[in-house]
Amino acid sequence: MKRAKFNLRSLRVQLLLSFIGLVLLTAAAIGLPALWLIRDQLEQQAWAQVEQGGRAVQALYAAQQSELDNLALLTAQRPTLQQLLPQSNDTIFSAYLRTLQQGANLDLVLICDPHNRVVAQVGQNFPNTCLIGGTASFYLVPGEAQPQVWLLRFSRLNGKGKFRPGDCRQTLSR
Repeated sequence: MKRAKFNLRSLRVQLLLSFIGLVLLTAAAIGLPALWLIRDQLEQQAWAQVEQGGRAVQALYAAQQSELDNLALLTAQRPTLQQLLPQSNDTIFSAYLRTLQQGANLDLVLICDPHNRVVAQVGQNFPNTCLIGGTASFYLVPGEAQPQVWLLRFSRLNGKGKFRPGDCRQTLSR
């Protein structure tokens, strides 16, 4: 068998190597900036989707806050609640609140007196809810192994106490 010898000084080999080098340089000159542009575009699109997701979550929570505000006001104005509150029959009152809680799909319905003491509570335990003042919305429960955030709304009951429904349909955790 005859072996082919490459003479690097021959015109044919020099033209071939020059052509291969030119092709590689052209591919690198066009390909690298294209890769950088594609990477930048993908990064921009990813951040745009993150921002859009954040706006969607904010809109969802705003809708839930509004729904809970309306529910707190509507429930505080219910005549049956106003009639049962001064009575001392805890069984009937608790049954009424439990029906209200389940019907509205709430995690907590709590009645507080003007001195921030619990009058009645149905649903999940929530520490020191009567001590939370004002119109709290999101409340981080302190001292939990897994952090929890509750969405709370408050409404007055004709000076007889405070009706505080707490809706935790989604517990946020890390």
